[in-house]
Amino acid sequence: MRFNICIDLHNAYFKTQPEESRKYAEQMLRIAQKSGNKLFEYKANLALARCERKKRDYKKVIPYVKRSIALSKELKDNDLTFEAYYSLAKDYLDGEYFTSLIPALEEVMQYAVKNNDELQVAKVNYVYGFYYATIDLDTKALPYLEKALKVFQEKKEHLLGNDCKLQYTVSALKALPPDPGLLRNLLESVSYYAERNSKVKSAYCRALIGMYYYLYGDYGQSITNYTYARNLYKEHKNQVQYALTGLDLANALLLKDDLNAVDAIIKESEEIFRDNDYTQGNIILYITRSKYYAFLKEKEKALDLLKKVKKLIAEREYNIYTKDYYRTLALVYYKSNDNQEKRPALFAYYQYLFRKFYTEKNIILRDLLITHQDYPEMDSGLPYLINTIKDPGYFEKLHAFFENSSSKDTGIPDSLLLRSSLVSDVDSSNLFYRELEAIDAVANKKLIQAELAKQESEKRLMESRLWFAIIITVIIAVLTILLIIYLRVVQKNKKRAERDKATIESLQVQLNHLIENNLKSISSFIDKAITSSEPGEAVESLKNRVDIIHQFHETYKKQGLKNKIMTGYDVDLQKHIENTCSYLKNFYNYDDGFLKINVDAPVTVGYNVGINLVLLISELVQNSCKYAFNDDDVDRGNIIRIAVTVDDKHMLTLHYQDNGAGKPLEGERGLGSELIEDIVRTIQAKTSEYNDNGYHFFLERKLRHNEYKKTEP
Repeated sequence: MRFNICIDLHNAYFKTQPEESRKYAEQMLRIAQKSGNKLFEYKANLALARCERKKRDYKKVIPYVKRSIALSKELKDNDLTFEAYYSLAKDYLDGEYFTSLIPALEEVMQYAVKNNDELQVAKVNYVYGFYYATIDLDTKALPYLEKALKVFQEKKEHLLGNDCKLQYTVSALKALPPDPGLLRNLLESVSYYAERNSKVKSAYCRALIGMYYYLYGDYGQSITNYTYARNLYKEHKNQVQYALTGLDLANALLLKDDLNAVDAIIKESEEIFRDNDYTQGNIILYITRSKYYAFLKEKEKALDLLKKVKKLIAEREYNIYTKDYYRTLALVYYKSNDNQEKRPALFAYYQYLFRKFYTEKNIILRDLLITHQDYPEMDSGLPYLINTIKDPGYFEKLHAFFENSSSKDTGIPDSLLLRSSLVSDVDSSNLFYRELEAIDAVANKKLIQAELAKQESEKRLMESRLWFAIIITVIIAVLTILLIIYLRVVQKNKKRAERDKATIESLQVQLNHLIENNLKSISSFIDKAITSSEPGEAVESLKNRVDIIHQFHETYKKQGLKNKIMTGYDVDLQKHIENTCSYLKNFYNYDDGFLKINVDAPVTVGYNVGINLVLLISELVQNSCKYAFNDDDVDRGNIIRIAVTVDDKHMLTLHYQDNGAGKPLEGERGLGSELIEDIVRTIQAKTSEYNDNGYHFFLERKLRHNEYKKTEP
């Protein structure tokens, strides 16, 4: 029990108070070691690794994960061993321990095959693909990512599937010919993560859209999307990604000559990387600042930074930045009009591409096209080189030349360039625009489609308003019929019970009160929904609340309506609250693995108090389901606790709490908050609320001694 409580507290503090979260992870480890429970120790080590992973301190992460692997082997649980090895492989990838990564992937693949688990194999393929994409071998990455994506989609692993689709899109952008379908994939991912309130993933998608437009030469759209992504990262307090996206933004702003904005972004990113001791970020920062100095024609400052880049690449084996180093070096000499040094720098850049990506011809071509797009006058011979690469025979000759030549001063011999076959419109204006004419046509088509979609949306809005009016009319008609039926029941019972006038009068008063309360509740729902700015959502919300009232009465009537009204305290709160929570979990498609709801309400109360408490709790649970939790919290242990007690002084107390993101206690109120206030006024109760590791809500109402009955818990 103590161990499980520590897990809950570790998860609860993880996002907002990481140091407190770590304390509970350490306590988990002490409990596990003291009890000798190896499964507990396995979980505790993974929790400690998780804490260090958040700080990107992989030197501390990896020993914890390796200890978990050893424990899983002692437990002889292949599934646990796979998960631990899988975590280790991802940590090697994120921490850039590439020499250790491949052996770890081979080991974890053996366990996936041994377990005969198709999903586990797909996870390993996903990491393989991510690794090859990281080291710029995107053509090699695509088959792994494609195989993994197919399994994720078949198994309906939506979160993994969307993450894999994003990485596939990134690799395809860099390795395949221009394809507007990639932008469609990114826009679909933006919608997916926005619906799940995942701001980090939404920001990542926006940054990729920025990269898409940058690669295709639309720097304005690129700047817009990079800025949007950067703001999302800032809102989520993800400083490293905020800084990295800022550098992407700075590269786009450079090509718009907005040097003041570039300088401000670089300074801000520099401070963040210094505070986080992020070497890889510093390399990207030095390259970006070198470009900035190149545009200012401050050659010596740029060259000093590039020396640092070259040193860090050699020391840390960050070879993925070698290409950017050579290209930036050529840019510095070009901007400073140093043609003597520019030629060998360009030669080194081309030579690196042909040696590194000989089997990845598309990557060479794409990289050269982008270079010509960004800096069309840097090398007047680049369009000829691009045109020559497209010829298979000449491509092989070029590769042989770069593989064997060490003469950087002479440049590429004319005999290896197809100058005569160059079409007239391929000059310094940018060859890449010609290949994007089809993309522009598609973009114009998208604008037309967007306008048609807007018109269709307005049409659906009108239809939803019409349906809204029809549903309200139907509800009023149904309530009128119910009222007539109830009145007839009352009259019939009155004739049968003439000898007990007091009983009949009490029954009629209580029954009319029941109808009045239901009409007031539904009328309040309708009033709030009418003022909603989203009629479609309002109709769905209204239907949901009417269904909850219907479900309440289905449970209520099973023991006999007359008996319940006469006894006065036959609303079993435990049963009614559990039924309502079960209905809402099904409505929001949450299983016990994602959200647990604990109900402790061993009290039976009268109808008026009972139905209002159930309706109030349903609003609180809906608010938690909508706003407290998101898909990033799958391992957090999301929980809602509901407790109702009555003390010796007949004071009923409701305590509702969740361990979610908390509720804004100020600002604009939604429909649910307004309904809660109406219910509180109806039953004349006192309430309070606050945030502390989640949202807390208290309600107190004084009862008479004959208004309730305690039941066995």
